[in-house]
Amino acid sequence: MKKVLYYICISVALYTFISCSNEQDFYSGPKGNTKISVSIDNHITRVSVDHLGKTVWSKGDEISVYTTRNRFQTFTLDGNGGNKTGLFTGYLDPDEEIVDYAVYPAGNHKISNGELQVNMPKQYEFKSGDALMPLVAHMNRAATSLSFEHVSGLLSCTIQNVPSTAKGLMLVTDKKLVTGDFKLSNQVISAQNTGGKDTVRLSLKEEPKSQMTFNIPLPTGTYDKLSIVLTNADGNPISTTLKSSTIANTITAGSVLQLPSYKILGPEFYVKVDGTGDGSSWDDAMSGERFREMVNSKAFSKGDIIYMAAGTYYTGTTANVNNQNALTDHMKFCTGITVYGGFPANSTGKTHTISYPSAHETIFSGDLNHNGTPDEGDCHLIHVEMIGNQTITFNGVTFKDGFIGNTLSDQLRPGVYVSGDGTDVHFNYCKILNNVSKINGSNAAGGAAIGIWRGNVTLYRCEVSGNKSHDRGGAIRLISNSPKLLIDQCLFHNNSTEWDWGGCIQGSTTTGSIVINNSTFYENTTGNGGGAINGSSAMYISNSTFVNNSCNSDPQDFRTEGSEKHYSINSIIVGSRNQVTGNKANIYVNNNSFTSQGYTVYGTKGGAGTFKAGNGDITGRYTEDIFGTPSLTNQGGTTSVLKPLNKINGASLSELNEFKLKFKDIIPETFDLTIDQRGKKRQATTSVGAYEFD
Repeated sequence: MKKVLYYICISVALYTFISCSNEQDFYSGPKGNTKISVSIDNHITRVSVDHLGKTVWSKGDEISVYTTRNRFQTFTLDGNGGNKTGLFTGYLDPDEEIVDYAVYPAGNHKISNGELQVNMPKQYEFKSGDALMPLVAHMNRAATSLSFEHVSGLLSCTIQNVPSTAKGLMLVTDKKLVTGDFKLSNQVISAQNTGGKDTVRLSLKEEPKSQMTFNIPLPTGTYDKLSIVLTNADGNPISTTLKSSTIANTITAGSVLQLPSYKILGPEFYVKVDGTGDGSSWDDAMSGERFREMVNSKAFSKGDIIYMAAGTYYTGTTANVNNQNALTDHMKFCTGITVYGGFPANSTGKTHTISYPSAHETIFSGDLNHNGTPDEGDCHLIHVEMIGNQTITFNGVTFKDGFIGNTLSDQLRPGVYVSGDGTDVHFNYCKILNNVSKINGSNAAGGAAIGIWRGNVTLYRCEVSGNKSHDRGGAIRLISNSPKLLIDQCLFHNNSTEWDWGGCIQGSTTTGSIVINNSTFYENTTGNGGGAINGSSAMYISNSTFVNNSCNSDPQDFRTEGSEKHYSINSIIVGSRNQVTGNKANIYVNNNSFTSQGYTVYGTKGGAGTFKAGNGDITGRYTEDIFGTPSLTNQGGTTSVLKPLNKINGASLSELNEFKLKFKDIIPETFDLTIDQRGKKRQATTSVGAYEFD
């Protein structure tokens, strides 16, 4: 019902009767498809949940009626409801009559030795306004009247700021059994004493609203403790929504126990490593452990903002030896929140103004054994799998020391694992450092910093360094299902594989795409197949610098494979003369094409695929020619760069904009090709590579 019943009258077939008291006329009628008309008096009652105090039927309402066939038959409301009189349809056999009892709402009710047992289920489907408080009508074939009576009470609570992840509510009783079959005693059903707990759940039939009133039917009795908590799509409690009443409350038939309304915290939360509060301010900051619990219980709502003070936040809880906890002991993000790190540990009030890079480092660490090295006993960092199409953003956070040993064959990554359809992950001003994967071969290998199974990952002004895999992408791996990797103004340094394929990035799928703008790749290494990048994912490279990315055999910086095409403009791709020897080409094209859109400076090329030169390309150049002895330096930007000895004239601004326009469906609108890695505006005739000369 939309509202709780108080008076009703029933007739069979097309007979309708007007109520004049609690006693209502009753008639019998034809069988087969049988209709029952049920009307509700226009009384204002204690148990109405309508603000006008009126009671009306709602679409989908059902009642159970007992028949001479010793069974309950369900009758369903015709039409959309909205009135105090409703026509219910059900089926009776030709020799079947309605006797003894009618019960609202319909359910698994029973008659045993002539006594009615009302079933109180463990779960109800619920929408705003539903009450579902059981009522019973006593009836027999000889009766000339019928009345419905309340046999239980109702608990009601209004919750404000309901999170978007809420899909239901759970009520927990202490030492009271409130579900199952209950016999009528003095025309009521009463809670039974028990040594443990019992739970009742509401499953939402609608999207959650910011403010909702929840109504839960309960047997009569005195309850010493009642707890309610919202639940997520998995049925698990959302920890921030828990509310308990420890005052003895008595529920009588037809009464409503109104718990005090309360507001859920958010949408801004404050976190300190050793916080002791609820997260409502820096002075009442929640702890890192509480933050992890809230992440894993999906307690945050879409759009929530998390401010995190400096310190080390461990993403797991138990020393992970032989991967026994690898699949569960980490943080799993499923909601589109925004995280800001880098605030001073002594922050107060609600101050959250910040600029990056910050001198105060917020670290997500897997170093559970506290030895400063990613190894046995450490854990995986985070798993990102959005529910539906959502964006999650991390600002100013360092992800480091994640570890996965070689015994795991499941899809996971030591650092960040992205796996959800519609998942969009943004890292701004972040560092992803020193994560290690020991997994050998298969889809589970590689991508120690980031593994992308599904979804998009954007890196903006980030550093990705010191990550190491056994094979297939020392830092990042695009695995399957059309992943996208978007890189802008970033540094990739000293990432590696023990064996082969992509010292820094491995694109293992032809459905993937990699966009790189204004970024530096330096001293990344592998055994065979692309010191910097290897694979079959399409690539679009602009204004970037690749230097001394090495491998033991052909090729040096890039190795392309599969059927996808690859493009570059205004970029440097070189290695040392000592490294680029024999067949070690800087650009190795295998069974596809690599097209320079102009001003690609490189040493050598190789492979059976097609290399298409562009206007202004310069070939036969080596690291020593352009950088002398290269060194990463801070030239005023967020990330370090390699500054050439002299300017090499490159593309014009219009040519760069034409490149972006040509691939506008791939290159994000936010990527600015007219600045350099530091964010400095480029000259009309630009400098080749990630650094722009004055």
